Amino acid sequence: FRFESNIILDAALAALRTSEWNRALAFAEPRLSEEAPGESSRTFWLKQEPARELIWKWIEVTARLGREIRNSGEAMPASFRAIYETYVSGEWKIDRYHREYRILTNSITTQTFFRNIGDYFSIRNTMNRLYRSWADGRSRAWNTLCVKERFAVPEGLSQRGFFGRSVAPLLQGKRKTALILVDALRYELGEELARMLADYANGQKILSPMLAELPTITAVGMNALMPVEQEGTLDPVFDKTG
Repeated sequence: FRFESNIILDAALAALRTSEWNRALAFAEPRLSEEAPGESSRTFWLKQEPARELIWKWIEVTARLGREIRNSGEAMPASFRAIYETYVSGEWKIDRYHREYRILTNSITTQTFFRNIGDYFSIRNTMNRLYRSWADGRSRAWNTLCVKERFAVPEGLSQRGFFGRSVAPLLQGKRKTALILVDALRYELGEELARMLADYANGQKILSPMLAELPTITAVGMNALMPVEQEGTLDPVFDKTG
C-alpha cells in the first residue's frame, strides 16, 4: 500500500536527518537493486511513480556520500605518495558521489515527498557543510604540503613524466600512435569511463593516475604532457622575441 511505502520513505529521510548513513542505505539499497538479470526488486509504487524512484536514488547517493566522507577521516596523509595512494584506493568516490548528489538534488521535487520542506533543507545543508568541510580541509593540507616539499612531486607520479613513461615507448616501435588529450577529465570520471570500457580492455588496466602540474590550468597542464621535460624539469621554448 502507498501508506506503507511512505512509512519506509519517512524512516529513510529521518535517518539522513540524523546522519545515520548506514541505516538510510539499508532502506534504499533493497529498493533500487536488481534481483536477477531482467528482474527488479523495485516495489509497485517505485514502478508507478518515477519521482518516487528519483527520491530513493537521492537518499542512496546522499547516504553513500556521507558515509565515504565519515570513513575518510579528518587527517590527511603527510606525503605526496601517501595522498596519491589514499585517493586512488577509494577516496575518489567522494567526488563521484558528490557529483551525483548535486545532479539529483537539482532534479527532485521537494513538495512531493517532504511533508515539511524544512526537512529537505536540513538534510541538504548538512551535506553541503559536510562536503565543504572535507574539501576545504583537503585543500589546505595539500597546499601546506606543497609549500613544505617545494612542489617537488615524486618523478613516477608527476604529470611532466607522462610523455616519457607512456608515449615514447610506443613510438620506439615505429607504429602510428594516436594521442587524445581531454581537458579537465577528473579522475573519478576516468574511473567511470574505465568501467564502461572494461569489456573492450581485454583485461588490461587502462587507467593510470598522475599528479597534475601546478597551477592546474590548461596552459600549464597541456604543455606538461608534451615532450618538454629535461632531467625532471620543464624545458621552455621561447620565440625570437623572448
